[in-house]
Amino acid sequence: MNSYNDPSLSYLTFDDVLIVPTYSNLKSRSDAQIETKIDFGNLGYLKIKPVIPANMDTISGVPMVKYITMEKLGIGILHRYMSLDDAQKAVANIWSDDAFFSVGAVHQDEDRINLFGALNCNMCIDIAHGDSYNMQETIGHIRDSYPGCRIIAGNVCTPEAVERLHAWGAHVVKIGIGAGSVCTTRLKTGVGMPQFSALSLCSQVGVQLIADGGFKHIGDIAKALALPNVKAIMTGSMFAGTDFSEGFGAGLSTYRGMASKAAQEAFKGKFANEEGIAAVVPTQEVGSTARVFREIYEGIKSSMSYVGARTLDEFKERAKFVRVSSNSVLENHPHILNQTKSR
Repeated sequence: MNSYNDPSLSYLTFDDVLIVPTYSNLKSRSDAQIETKIDFGNLGYLKIKPVIPANMDTISGVPMVKYITMEKLGIGILHRYMSLDDAQKAVANIWSDDAFFSVGAVHQDEDRINLFGALNCNMCIDIAHGDSYNMQETIGHIRDSYPGCRIIAGNVCTPEAVERLHAWGAHVVKIGIGAGSVCTTRLKTGVGMPQFSALSLCSQVGVQLIADGGFKHIGDIAKALALPNVKAIMTGSMFAGTDFSEGFGAGLSTYRGMASKAAQEAFKGKFANEEGIAAVVPTQEVGSTARVFREIYEGIKSSMSYVGARTLDEFKERAKFVRVSSNSVLENHPHILNQTKSR
């Protein structure tokens, strides 16, 4: 499908492109509607808003997922770095059609998978290299044992991988290898794909996608959602330290990659092959989770208004991208010059 070794091809990040404005008959960005549907085949569909806090142990615990589902903000995905007892309590506390529960590969996490399957939960399969036998075996186990389970699976970054995960039985595929703000996979391994190109290529397959990571600004989120078949985005950094995040604390909050030494030691009591970092971020104000959701939604709607799109489907049809030089990154930011008067 793609000749990755072709030196004439270049692959792009969000900084490398901009959405071109075009005629709009929207009188206000409030005319834009961001709700969308994810189709789970014979298991029905979910109507959601397209922003998902990352299923990281310092972001998406019980408080975050419960808040999302109660406020009808879309899909909430519970992280998996917890004991089975705590996971069972979590299900009792937050189960809903809009709640998903994270699991790992079946050869390591079969008890967790079977717990969630027996309780009729939706599952998100999180495997660092999703295009693998481990993923194939895990999806197969869930589909065979719990056919009523909605499945999100990832992560991958190529269209060939998306096709495989979908063929194995995933309803939605998560895209992103090494793009996260606290991920060091690309530095440690040299493996990955620039996130905009990964999404652009994968969106051509016709499978429903979640864009996972790589968002430095809300405009990056709009760029992702303007691509075909990208149903939602997932971000951790934008929710770090907010009042419903799992890492919320007094003064300072923790935010860490799931492959970081700190996260692995907290869950497993040991670590191996560290591919993430841990950070300390300022604790934000009460109401900050709602504020972040609101600001992202407003940014998406504003972007839609620039191309005259009233729905996300129209946004995907109308949005056109232009490639820009590295100097554009500087031009994108406020750049007022400090001027002094000559005397």
